[in-house]
Amino acid sequence: MAEPSRLGHADFCIAPSTPSILPHAFREGTAPMQSEAIVCEVRYRLDPQKRAEFEEYGRAWVRLIERFGGTHYGFFVPRAAPSNTTISFPGKGRHGEADVAVALFGFPNDAAYRRYRIELPLDPEAAAVIERFAEPPFESYERIFLQPLSGQL
Repeated sequence: MAEPSRLGHADFCIAPSTPSILPHAFREGTAPMQSEAIVCEVRYRLDPQKRAEFEEYGRAWVRLIERFGGTHYGFFVPRAAPSNTTISFPGKGRHGEADVAVALFGFPNDAAYRRYRIELPLDPEAAAVIERFAEPPFESYERIFLQPLSGQL
């Protein structure tokens, strides 16, 4: 089994199927539950030699997130800026790096996200995707959990 930190997009942990040995945060009722939507932003540092493979990776994860009840807003890859553009707030903003891609996906609440994390590694299609991208098509990634101001997706 691959280490969770090497699995990429969802950064899920491979949880045992026996509830009594699930990590503390995954046991029903032991972690604080929130009813607001949960959105995850993942920023990838791209490997320019693996752009096509990264696009395959993105398509696979969109399909998986949606199959498990999430909403995937897509993978966004760098492109050239429109001509004659400026930074809106001079002195505060800067142009981003050209080797960063972003993915955004969400679930209606913490319980739905936890269910996805527990069920995903048990799914045959997901297992095939995890195996296919055991060597990820990017150099690194970071993620942040967000909440829509409205609380809803």
